[in-house]
Amino acid sequence: MAISTISATGLAGSVSQIGKNIIINGSHEVAQRSAAVTGIGAASGYTQVDMWHIIASGTAGRVTGSQVAGPLAATGHAKAVKIDVTTVDSSVASGDIMSLRTTVEAQNLQQLQWGVATAKSVTVSFWMKSPKAGTHCVSIYQEDDGRFFIREFTIASADTYEYFAITFPGDTGGTIDTNNGAGIRIDWPLICGSGEAGSADAWTSGGKFATSNQQNLLDSTDNNVELAGVQLELGTVATDFEHEPISVTLAKCQRYYQQWNITTAFGYIATGLNAGSTSTRATLPTRQTMRAAPTLSVSAVGDFQTQDATGAADTTNVTLYSAYPEVVTIEATVATQPISNAAMFGADNSTVRFLALSAEM
Repeated sequence: MAISTISATGLAGSVSQIGKNIIINGSHEVAQRSAAVTGIGAASGYTQVDMWHIIASGTAGRVTGSQVAGPLAATGHAKAVKIDVTTVDSSVASGDIMSLRTTVEAQNLQQLQWGVATAKSVTVSFWMKSPKAGTHCVSIYQEDDGRFFIREFTIASADTYEYFAITFPGDTGGTIDTNNGAGIRIDWPLICGSGEAGSADAWTSGGKFATSNQQNLLDSTDNNVELAGVQLELGTVATDFEHEPISVTLAKCQRYYQQWNITTAFGYIATGLNAGSTSTRATLPTRQTMRAAPTLSVSAVGDFQTQDATGAADTTNVTLYSAYPEVVTIEATVATQPISNAAMFGADNSTVRFLALSAEM
């Protein structure tokens, strides 16, 4: 695989800091969703890789988002996020947009001091492989005050990993609130219609994603985009990527998303009791305190069963009876069972089941 180090002049390899990377899972090592996510584009949605999602509006384009092997030998990154175009958008309308995005929680950004005269600059560094040479964009959107800043960069060789280090000046005009909402959103646009395009190199009110020079990366089903080793740090110099233990990255990701992949038949994950003749309520502590009360998704509502002293009962529905950042109570609907018996909740006799809790931004 060919590797280029275009625009790598800002790299300072001698600098080592702890906790400097503001982006969570910039290594793309954590992928709790066990399979590639297909058909993204009809609506926005997360890729297989935690904290990395596609935002889309208007476009006919569809993509698959997956975790793939990164260019380890040349870049030091074993994993990457890959966007594979499955349905093209060859004629981009004014309102069309699709972008690969990661979001940072507001209360993790107060060290930036944005909104005051001492606002700090930040530098984003990354390796990217694009199907096209030419102008690409990366942008930061400041959520609370609705302000954006676009930078252009140039891919020299198509289908080649290239390194970029790009500095954004601190935003003196927009304050990031101290709360658990979205603080900034960083976008790598795949397409950008004229109505969504803005000017580069200035903080501006509004919500634009790219300049009018942005390449159309959705015009062929042969197109693949890959991103690896993404770091956002204070200052105007990109330093060595902060590699952290997988346990640390996973714990950070689980503040926003937690998935139980049940890989054995009759695998039980929660305990409780039969609250009624057709319902079991089971308590499931979260693995990490989540950003907010989570929502629930499951592989299918009939993929589970309850088990008490009298036997097993297949579910016909699975919902949340209550939800808190630290614990949730699952309510499973079944045909009939004795009231008040102690019971367990888990997978039925198939081995491909999942239950997920999301507090994503």
